[in-house]
Amino acid sequence: MARLCLEKAARENNLAENWQDVRAGDALFDRYEEIAPRFFLFTLKGYAYLQLRLGNLDEGLVAVQKLLELDPSDKIGAKVLLDVIQRIGQDND
Repeated sequence: MARLCLEKAARENNLAENWQDVRAGDALFDRYEEIAPRFFLFTLKGYAYLQLRLGNLDEGLVAVQKLLELDPSDKIGAKVLLDVIQRIGQDND
């Protein structure tokens, strides 16, 4: 389902079909008020989260890194997911 949403968000933004091929200059990702690019970012964040929950850590990390490339000011909070990835395997202390 997340992949279908990513495909729809990419189409609505005239972006590459594969989210890994999307670049920061392809849409107005730096403008939070732009609804369609923001939908793409939040959809990619959801995809990253789901990959992490499913144990697909490498795919989740790549998605988080793409989010931070597209949204370097982190308006949508991708760094939270990056923090989770970086803490995997550490004690809860």
